[in-house]
Formats: sequence, structure tokens, C-alpha cells
Amino acid sequence: MLDPLMPLIVPSVLETMILSEEDLFVLEGMDEDDSAQADREQDIKPSLPKTKKGHGQNKDEEEDEEDELEMGLEDWNLRKCSAMTLDCLAMKNAPKVVEVALPV
Repeated sequence: MLDPLMPLIVPSVLETMILSEEDLFVLEGMDEDDSAQADREQDIKPSLPKTKKGHGQNKDEEEDEEDELEMGLEDWNLRKCSAMTLDCLAMKNAPKVVEVALPV
């Protein structure tokens, strides 16, 4: 069904998966080797989710929960969406996706 459109879709999806200079800069900063440093207790110890207290919550707790929700949305970006799209296309028609993505 999408076979005729694959030559248009796949290159477009692949293009949006390329990391920007800003993304590369951030990733390089995260790549620092910290194996020589001792692990902190909070890095090792499992954390349990906090239970909601209902009406007794204060405003700071509500704002913290909103911030956590917003952070989850920021993690989903165009690059990840494109990767998921390519994955779905490949699951349905791998030979055609490979043919278009990696021409011989």
C-alpha cells in the first residue's frame, strides 16, 4: 500500500533523524567517563514512587509533578518520532525500506 511512496517517505524520515550540532554537543558532554568516581548512595539505592496525599498536597508538590510530566514530553522529539516511524515501516515492509534507505 505504501510501496509507491517509500522513495519519498524513507529519505525524509532518515533526514529528520540526523543529530543537530546542539544535540552532538550535549551528547559529548554526557560522555564523560566517571568510572573512577565512587558511586553515591542515591545513585545506587532504588527509589520508590511517592504516593499522592490527595487534598493535603501543597502547591510545591503539585508543581513538581507538573514539571515531571513536562520533562517526559520534552524527551519525545522529532528524531525519536522519525526513528519510530522508520521502525514501523520496516516491520511492515523491511525489504522495500532497506532498498530505499541503502541503495546498491
